[in-house]
Amino acid sequence: MKRLLPFIGLFLLVQSLTAQTAYTWNGSISATWNVAGNWTPNGIPGTLDNVKIVTATNDCQLSANAAISNINLTSGTLDLADLR
Repeated sequence: MKRLLPFIGLFLLVQSLTAQTAYTWNGSISATWNVAGNWTPNGIPGTLDNVKIVTATNDCQLSANAAISNINLTSGTLDLADLR
């Protein structure tokens, strides 16, 4: 059992570093996707994260490439006009 403890600890550390987060757009600061304060919880969604877009003070505007795991547009707008 003592031999397994370091492996269990390493496994838990890796899991915590790669855990996905569910972000909801709040648009409280601006319309810019890459502003942490526009998301709840505070932060910018990454490749493992789930995103929910809802109606907010500012519509969500994606002006650069972004990678996420899942997106759910329940209300509001996701502006992709600046992407080419």
